[in-house]
Amino acid sequence: MRAKRPLTAIAVCLAAIAVCLAAIAVPSAGALAAEGEHKPHVHGESKMRLAVEGSTLEIELESPAHDIVGFEHMPKTAAQRDAVKRAVAALGNGEALFRLWPGAGCKLREAEVETPLAEAEEHEKHEEHKEGEHADEEVHSEFHAHYRFRCAEPGRLGAVEVMLFETFPKMEEIELGAVLPGGQRAKTLKPGSNRFDF
Repeated sequence: MRAKRPLTAIAVCLAAIAVCLAAIAVPSAGALAAEGEHKPHVHGESKMRLAVEGSTLEIELESPAHDIVGFEHMPKTAAQRDAVKRAVAALGNGEALFRLWPGAGCKLREAEVETPLAEAEEHEKHEEHKEGEHADEEVHSEFHAHYRFRCAEPGRLGAVEVMLFETFPKMEEIELGAVLPGGQRAKTLKPGSNRFDF
């Protein structure tokens, strides 16, 4: 559990982007009834929110665990636990995942990565007495990451190249919502189109 931070204007902007993206993604009641059951996420599709305020650039990423490590259940083997550890380390390297224009002088100040899959050892202790209880349930685990960059020349932020597709090849697209000094924008990023112009 991480400590609560005071609500900043940039956090409010990121929350507004999340609400807008959710409103776009949520189908009508009729569509839900026709479709059957609403699924929490779609494999291959991640969400990213980006906001610039003053000299601060914040990026939030939400991705299905399947796209990051290839599975969504709690890790059962040493290889799966290692895959989760490697993914958390790779996601924590924001400077490698987001290539920002050098003229802006941006430096990563904070990176946080969270996933229920990283709590595998704790989960294993509780599984012994729950075994079989939820065997038929479909699991939808995710990775959440938050990055804060401080930029010496934020006015020179020309673009960001998102390198997540190279690092996590199962990721097919990212729905990006951005709050910039000039207004709000959105773009779908894909492996062949991974650049977002500010």
